[in-house]
Amino acid sequence: MKNEEFGNNLSRRGFASRSPLKGACSHFAEKATRDKQAWHKHSAFCILHSTFSRGFTMIELLLVVVIIGIAIGVTMPSLVSSIQGQRLKSAARTMVTVARYARSMAVLKQTDLTLSFNLATGQIDLTSTNVTLPRFTRMIEGVNIASVKVEGKDDATEGFCAVNFKRNGLCQPFTVKIIDRRGNYVVVKVDALAGVKTTEYGQE
Repeated sequence: MKNEEFGNNLSRRGFASRSPLKGACSHFAEKATRDKQAWHKHSAFCILHSTFSRGFTMIELLLVVVIIGIAIGVTMPSLVSSIQGQRLKSAARTMVTVARYARSMAVLKQTDLTLSFNLATGQIDLTSTNVTLPRFTRMIEGVNIASVKVEGKDDATEGFCAVNFKRNGLCQPFTVKIIDRRGNYVVVKVDALAGVKTTEYGQE
C-alpha cells in the first residue's frame, strides 16, 4: 500500500514523464527519422547525378540530328523565298532612289545627266558632262536586271542602256524589270518626273 502511494506521488510530481529510458528512446527515434530523411535526399542526388554523368547515347544523338534536319528542311524553302523577296524589294527601292537622285542633281546642278544601266553586271552609273559633279554608282546584287525599256526605244535585254535627265527635271520615262533565279520578278515604271508610276511583282 505504501509503495503504491509512493508511486502515485512520483507520477503527480512529474518524475514518470522525465524517465531517462523514455527520453533516450525519444532521442533515438528522432535521430533515426533524420537519418532516414538524409538518406532519401542522398539517394535522389545520386540518381540525378548518375543520370547526367552518363551522357547521351548514340541513338539519342542521332535522334536529335534527325529532328534538326527535318526542321531545317521544312523551314529552308520559305526562308530562301523570303530572302529572294527581300532582294527584289531592295533592288526596286534602289532603282527608285537612283532615279529621284538623278532628277534632284540635274535640277540642283543645272546640268544634263545620264543614268546608265549595265545589264550584265547590274551596275547603275550616273554621269554628267559637268566635271565638278562626282560619279555616282550603285549595284543591284543577288538579282539581275532582265530588261530596260526607255520610251521611244526598243527593249534592252543585254549590254548597256541609258536614260537622259534634263536640267529642268524631266527625264525619259522608262521601265526596268528585275528578276531573281527562281523566276520571281519586279517591274518598276518611272515617269517623266522620276516618280514611280507603278511597281508590279510576279513570277514567270
